[in-house]
Amino acid sequence: AGGAGGGARGAGDIEHELLAWHVLRRSAAHPLLVVAAGVSAALTCLRRGDARRALVELDQCGAALKPLAWTYIQGLFGGMGGGAEAAAAHRELEQPQPKHEGMSHAQLYAKELEVPALLEVAVEPGNARSVIREIQRCVEEREAWLKLAGGEKTVVLERLVRERRPRLIVEVGFYVGYSSTVMGRHLREWGGRLVSIEVDPVHVAIGQVSVALAGLADIVDVWVGHSSDVLPRLLTEFGPDSVDMVFFDQKGTIYQHDLATMLRLGVISDGCAVVADNVLKPGAPVFLWDLQYSPAWHLQIVSLREYESEAIEDWISVASFDAAGAAAGGLAGPPAPRSFESLAFETDAIRWRAMGNEMNVSDWIRHVVHVKDTLELHNIRPTALVESGMLQGFVPLRLAPQQGSM
Repeated sequence: AGGAGGGARGAGDIEHELLAWHVLRRSAAHPLLVVAAGVSAALTCLRRGDARRALVELDQCGAALKPLAWTYIQGLFGGMGGGAEAAAAHRELEQPQPKHEGMSHAQLYAKELEVPALLEVAVEPGNARSVIREIQRCVEEREAWLKLAGGEKTVVLERLVRERRPRLIVEVGFYVGYSSTVMGRHLREWGGRLVSIEVDPVHVAIGQVSVALAGLADIVDVWVGHSSDVLPRLLTEFGPDSVDMVFFDQKGTIYQHDLATMLRLGVISDGCAVVADNVLKPGAPVFLWDLQYSPAWHLQIVSLREYESEAIEDWISVASFDAAGAAAGGLAGPPAPRSFESLAFETDAIRWRAMGNEMNVSDWIRHVVHVKDTLELHNIRPTALVESGMLQGFVPLRLAPQQGSM
């Protein structure tokens, strides 16, 4: 199997990445995280065409997964007949419990580790729908809050992928691999690829187990690092005008900076759909202003309910790049008012409070109303909505000539 990259990476870069996975494996303090680091190391080797070393990396991490899941992952890398060994080596795993002082990796990421813990016992290996369903169960039944673009947000993502048939999707914010699986499962039909960028190597390790068990290791590639450092690889590996869809799911106040980097690199294709989550909750005010008032973009905003928090409204923005509009009027519109910079500061403060579990539903509703009122004063408001599982009022985006034809 090949990786999602379109060009060769330097041996030094690969060895550096492998070293990071080895360090994580040694410090993991929980068998599932050891396996996650091992899978990530094996995928690094496989994407450089070294299947033999990939198997060595898997063997070094042990067989903590259930026999069926472990045998499937071994099979991805050309392993033969690992079921008996995996069954002998398997032992029941103690679930990591969060604590507040002296946290190990396993303790700090206890809620994220519930995802591979559930997948190993319940998933149908190689079935992306099964992986998606079990990650959703982790939220809905185990009450482990995970930042997923699930529920009504999945309706928007899947419709856009099916209609636009992108050659390359770039996601910023991989987390546990949920949205990569949601989008990536459609891409094999027309030979599409997905590159996800994630700054947290522990999230990458955990999420790559999801992707591998979904049978998408050859479709989805994950690049580790800060988006500002990693995005230039897109031009090196895929060339100009290569990105047909972008999904931003990181911190909303840096969306506009990552988009500006991609435009400066010249990797955004004509007609590219730029999709962004959480532009209302907690908010991405400057990003929305830039899209609303730039001649280069056609913006639509979808109102929907936050996943597993139906009392709270959120928005997903969908903007289509118009190369002719950019050529005629430039990329930038008028600068955002200073009130938007203040609002962006507020959204970051709220985000930090939420990370500390300091926000309840009433707090979120008050914040959302405040952000929404400010945006609507400047004619930034929803143009579509999701209701009863259907996307309503959304205008199909213009397809560039190369899209939808594969």
